Amino acid sequence: MTDRPILFSAPMVRALIEGRKTKTRRIIKPQPPATVTSAGVISRSSEGQTDEWSWLSGDPRDIDTWGFEGDFKTRFVPGDRLWVKETWACHWANDNLKPSEIIDDLWSVRYFANDYVRPAARDGSAATLDQFKKKRVAIFMPRWASRLTLTVTDVRVERLQACSEADALAEGVCRQYPTAEDHEWLRAHHEENYGSPPSQADIDQFDEGVFVVPGTDCGFGPKPRQPIWGPTATSCYASLWNSINGAGAWEANPWVVAITFTVEQGNIDHG
Repeated sequence: MTDRPILFSAPMVRALIEGRKTKTRRIIKPQPPATVTSAGVISRSSEGQTDEWSWLSGDPRDIDTWGFEGDFKTRFVPGDRLWVKETWACHWANDNLKPSEIIDDLWSVRYFANDYVRPAARDGSAATLDQFKKKRVAIFMPRWASRLTLTVTDVRVERLQACSEADALAEGVCRQYPTAEDHEWLRAHHEENYGSPPSQADIDQFDEGVFVVPGTDCGFGPKPRQPIWGPTATSCYASLWNSINGAGAWEANPWVVAITFTVEQGNIDHG
């Protein structure tokens, strides 16, 4: 079992905190030959599953057809602990210091995902938001500043588009239901555009809600920034994947390592 860092964007950090995210997918590099149809763990040691896998060709359901196409490592196994790196800041008095030079228990930390300020471990003091001047990127967050710890419970290797509706929801996709204000918007919208109130069928469909891409505004109607909606959780996750990895990244359907985990809101060393 290994402790290692893992980076998440602000929307994903919020999903972790809110209990909406318990899975993540990471592209395997390099990708295997086009002949590959499945992957399997090479061995399971007495201490549990290893991170050593084999690429296989042939019918995944018929072992007699399998061909060996090379080894690779997923870098993750059940039992690993992952400490989350995110965008952060320390009190402005440390702005000229490297993260490794900051006295870790002396200063409070600001987390930009939700503007939470963690008090200093030494005396419990907490700076105000205006005392954090220098925003630091996630990749340079030190272990002592991390506030979220993930424990890996399952590791799979699969094609990206094998992601199910349940998987997409576990990746942090939101389901949003209309409020009374949204229903008023629907009524006004229908009367303005169609000359009559919405039918009961229209209202029933509206009440089913929509799936919303993490990181975009939730809600219905003429909001200041319209959310990115999708008819299914998977379609929303596809939009999210393309926004992170570039146009066509979902359609390319790469092989990924799919990691399931539990979330603890606390530092990996100090809770």
